Amino acid sequence: FLVDGQPYTYSTINPTQYIGQTPSNSINVPVSFLNSFRNGKEITLKLVTDQGDIERPLLKANGQQSSAYLTFLKGYTGQITQ
Repeated sequence: FLVDGQPYTYSTINPTQYIGQTPSNSINVPVSFLNSFRNGKEITLKLVTDQGDIERPLLKANGQQSSAYLTFLKGYTGQITQ
């Protein structure tokens, strides 16, 4: 993750799970890390893979929030996502 340009790096390596033919991956994010989201103005998710990096904005500088950002916030506050 990049929060206001500050990198927060940790390993989230989990095996890929398969439901039928569909692969699924998950990211485990510690609650202590989510504290850094509270005052962030711009947050980017950066996944480093063996086939190159993938970057996706979670919170843009203009305040636009992605569905992933909202999911993280719901998890942080203990609300169940639908």
